[in-house]
Amino acid sequence: MKKKIIVVAIISFLILLIGCGNKDIKVITAENTNESKDKEETDMKLTIEYVCDKYDIDKSEFDGIDFNDFVEYYDLTYENIASENIPFLLNDYKSLTYKVKIPKYDSSITTDTFLTEYKEKIEVVRIVDIRADGSVEECVYTIVDFNIGLILVSSYPTSALSEDNIVGETDDDIKEKVKDSFEKYDVYNWKENVSSNNSEEDEIGTSNNISVVIELADGTVYGYSYSWSRDEEVVSNKNFFDFIDEIENLVY
Repeated sequence: MKKKIIVVAIISFLILLIGCGNKDIKVITAENTNESKDKEETDMKLTIEYVCDKYDIDKSEFDGIDFNDFVEYYDLTYENIASENIPFLLNDYKSLTYKVKIPKYDSSITTDTFLTEYKEKIEVVRIVDIRADGSVEECVYTIVDFNIGLILVSSYPTSALSEDNIVGETDDDIKEKVKDSFEKYDVYNWKENVSSNNSEEDEIGTSNNISVVIELADGTVYGYSYSWSRDEEVVSNKNFFDFIDEIENLVY
């Protein structure tokens, strides 16, 4: 009986030994520990204590400032903070009025058909218009962003906007008027995009100069463009220009 117990014990030991032999054994070294620490810092958000200590900034300098918003506004991380001038960014952030990170507004068009149910999902209306003052023509970019609650106007592409381009704020009243404009100017039945002879591509990839882009909450992006001319003799879609005029008058 005693021999059987010894044999069973030896077999059990061998099975355990074989099982352990099949597992990868990771040797913990100082290098592994540092790698883990670096990865942990990369995955973590910056803390106010870390920033103040690294740049010898008194914590009171952040009084009245949402530190997490500050970090997000400048895309600060443990990986890139060493290359940033934090005191300068802090002073810059304090000078901002809205302290809202402005998107690049470069979403690609996903549809050229505006469905009736889309109007309840609108988040952003982007308009590119050509305005003439005598012999001088000016390209005007207008952004009505209900997501961040701001209205922006610029004379250069929407991928380079800053707080200087903010001209006002949106509200529920403006949003309802924009939605009413969809019905008033029959956006649902606008004809297909009509190209001009301009060889350069516009905001939605056609060769026109005037366009309307509407971004929805579900990721759908509607786009429509038309020739630059507002001459009634060559414009077959008057609703398109009337819609643009109404939105511009509404937010300016």
